[in-house]
Amino acid sequence: MAILSSSQSSTTIPPEVFSGNRAINVQLYEESNKKLGSQWEASRRLTNVGLNQKFYSIIKTRTLPVDLKSRFFTFTGAGVIARFYIGFTHVTLPTPDPVYSLRQGQPAFRDFDIYTIPVAPASLGTKWAADIFAEGNAAKQSKGSVGTSYGSGWIIEPNQEILLEIESLEAAQNISARLEMYNGLLDLPL
Repeated sequence: MAILSSSQSSTTIPPEVFSGNRAINVQLYEESNKKLGSQWEASRRLTNVGLNQKFYSIIKTRTLPVDLKSRFFTFTGAGVIARFYIGFTHVTLPTPDPVYSLRQGQPAFRDFDIYTIPVAPASLGTKWAADIFAEGNAAKQSKGSVGTSYGSGWIIEPNQEILLEIESLEAAQNISARLEMYNGLLDLPL
């Protein structure tokens, strides 16, 4: 019989696991996060946008970090460029945007907010991460894109504000954006 132990708990692994007669259930963090109610999503739709038109949102954390799992985009034209900034000029924040737990019946405590701001801050500050280039098919029969997740696992530290920018690469296209993120300690408890 094998025993794993730590200062917080002790777990016994049945010996049949090592001979192939029993199994240990292993799950990914995202599955655990969803079950614990600490995986969140938010979305935004922009219609009939102009060429090079830019749109801004802010993620503001408090005492817990946010693991920004992915940014998901669809668009009906040539595509978008998505950028991240820190150290931008302070703006008055409006009412927070809706954010939804992926376990609506038992959401965890949420310690961040997302805000849509109508105009760019006076200064964008400095780049926080690499640009996301999401470009679509230009053929008339299949113009635009099906939804795709871009990037993974950006960690936003506590008490930080990140400016998100979406720039349109074509006139008169529609853009849909979705964020998926985890909010909490960056390792599961034992």
